[in-house]
Amino acid sequence: MEKHGFVVDRQFKIPTAWRATYEVGSGGRTIGVNSEMDALKGIGHACGHNLIGISGVAVAIAIRAALEKHSLSGKIVLLGTPAEEGGSGKVVLLEKGAYEGMAACLMCHPAPGPVGSVSLSSCLALERFIVEYHGHTAHAALSPWEGKNALDAAVLGYNNISALRQQLRPTHRVHGIFEGKDWAPNIIPDYAKFICYVRAPTVKEMRETVKRVIPCFEAAALATGCELKIDRSGATGDLRQNKALGDEVANIVLNKHGAIDYQWGISSASTDFGNITYALPSLHPGFAIPTEVDGGNHTPAFTKAAATPVAHQATLDVSEALAATGVRVLIDDDFFAKFPGGDGTKLDADEKTQLRERLQGLLSVANRFGFDEIKRLAVKALENDSLVKLGPVDKIILARQFEVPDWLRPAYMKLCQRSKPLSTTEAGKLGAETAALVAQVREMYSQAYAETKNAHNYMAFEISSPARARMELDREADIAVGINFFPETEPDDPVDETGIDPKDIALIIQQTGCTRAKAVKVLRESGGDLINAIMAAID
Repeated sequence: MEKHGFVVDRQFKIPTAWRATYEVGSGGRTIGVNSEMDALKGIGHACGHNLIGISGVAVAIAIRAALEKHSLSGKIVLLGTPAEEGGSGKVVLLEKGAYEGMAACLMCHPAPGPVGSVSLSSCLALERFIVEYHGHTAHAALSPWEGKNALDAAVLGYNNISALRQQLRPTHRVHGIFEGKDWAPNIIPDYAKFICYVRAPTVKEMRETVKRVIPCFEAAALATGCELKIDRSGATGDLRQNKALGDEVANIVLNKHGAIDYQWGISSASTDFGNITYALPSLHPGFAIPTEVDGGNHTPAFTKAAATPVAHQATLDVSEALAATGVRVLIDDDFFAKFPGGDGTKLDADEKTQLRERLQGLLSVANRFGFDEIKRLAVKALENDSLVKLGPVDKIILARQFEVPDWLRPAYMKLCQRSKPLSTTEAGKLGAETAALVAQVREMYSQAYAETKNAHNYMAFEISSPARARMELDREADIAVGINFFPETEPDDPVDETGIDPKDIALIIQQTGCTRAKAVKVLRESGGDLINAIMAAID
């Protein structure tokens, strides 16, 4: 990439990733491209990562050539993304900000299918589990009753899932393998590992199946007397193919190369690029390469197929379609406006005023409650003369900030501290000043929702649907403003053996999740001041 004029950042965000950047002119949009780098132990490029890697290079270089030839403005960011096979490298890069600023992101993946076809299918959402059983060794013949068989536990967990499978939808997948250490036929194994994958067509469906699979692990431990440790080692989403990008690729493929389908590709496999499609407008088409019968992905036959000249030609064909689509993202404002939030660079005067007001309100909230990340994003947008709307990754950060409820109690307590200490009887009747601050919390939620609503794909990924996201925000807002936060009590409420009002103890446990002993302790140390006691319990 350096030979083609790109600026390369080695060890970008993680030690085995890299970034190659090329910019022409100024003020243009940024197109992201992925070159996936991975292989399978023992069988090499059996998933065609050699083709995926060169496709990203071809797309980036082709877009650069078009920008240079026609004096167009734009920026190309090619990411070399490792560890797709089990390591979720793109998820790590996404969390570390590697996709920030991209208007869209493109990549492709080889698979079996009709010759010359390109597939716009989705894939399966996936969650990985590492389940470890710890038992006790014993001589398998002399004194087996002294042992607890960890291998039996793993086998039972596997068989429990096999029994469950009849009640799973045919589009769902649950599969795994066993691993052990120091096993011998005459020793009861004291350790066994069950590596298990759960897949389904959507994140929501996958999570529902996960709820049914976990008891299979737990029951096996109970039956064998083994200790159980479950490590949920990572999840990836299904592919949410951007329609505008997909339609453009389909138009080019149908006119120049072959057919489009929505069935083949990696529809029954999984990829960490699924998470990228939830974060920003993205496209991940599959493309067919000729393979042997029963020689699909993850077989030695596919390794051979991925090395053939015809496979490389198919890679160039789909790369051409992706490159042309990427150029259109950079130069065609009407096309870009089809993306969620994609018209951010074309705000009229009223929109700019409204956006500036929302951002300033958001900045005020961030300053009040110490939300440093929100403050950074609001300042970033306000300082931009063109007032470009916050990008998709920024919106994810905002959504996360306002979605995680842990901050709610401390924030509300800070509001309460603005007024004089309240007795238990007065606690439900907050003064005018606190009421005004409560209204600001509601406004904060309104602003947060306005800033995140275009990131509905992420919200759907986390809590099923945009409508549910709004409902959850409203519900959390009600919690934040103290609905039923302080129960009404009478002055003559009885006290328990601690000499402290039991309703105060229950309230602190309810609002902070602390133990009863801690609730009693903080109430005593605060001299019965409920506000300070709750703050101490939170700390």
